[in-house]
Amino acid sequence: MRHALVWLLTTFLFAGTLYAEGLSLDDLEARASKAPDEMSRLRDILSNPDPDAALRALSIVMEEGSLEQQRIALEVGVTSTNPAIRRTAIEAYLNTKPAVTFSFDGSALGTSTFSWFKQYFQRTGSMTAEKIGQYTYSVGDYLEQNKCWSWANWPESCMFTITDENVTFFLRGVPGPAVLHPDGVVKGSVTVPNAGSVPFSFKVSL
Repeated sequence: MRHALVWLLTTFLFAGTLYAEGLSLDDLEARASKAPDEMSRLRDILSNPDPDAALRALSIVMEEGSLEQQRIALEVGVTSTNPAIRRTAIEAYLNTKPAVTFSFDGSALGTSTFSWFKQYFQRTGSMTAEKIGQYTYSVGDYLEQNKCWSWANWPESCMFTITDENVTFFLRGVPGPAVLHPDGVVKGSVTVPNAGSVPFSFKVSL
């Protein structure tokens, strides 16, 4: 009986300690409601009607912000109607040296050209049942002398160049012009070896 009482008392004391050290519901509610407010305020700052101020804020967040802040900045930047802000957002994205997943649409290719297309992606990536070739490659350093971002695996070769109007992706040295769309997806076309010109796309996201 004595041992049972000791065990019961110890259990209550231990449970009380855990409860005392836990997060209070008031604290939880305050902290949970604070995060959306901060993110909403960040969006307001990044959407400043003064494009110069918005551009400065975007650059600062992409260089010094947390990953969540950078995600929001990138989302706001790539959906902006200001070409300079969109360009800065993409440049900041490429500067993170992301692993970019490309999709190449081979559904419109003829039988013979699709055969080459399929072989190419079976060697270098993957192929879906919908005839979409996919692969993921990492972006390398920015090459000042060429004004381009390199391939991580081919550090002397250009992978991307950026202007206010478009994004150019280079596949085996062949340029593929593309446009950033409001949903944050870059879409264009590029020549796939032996297959010809095919549409490609990738999502700008961290």
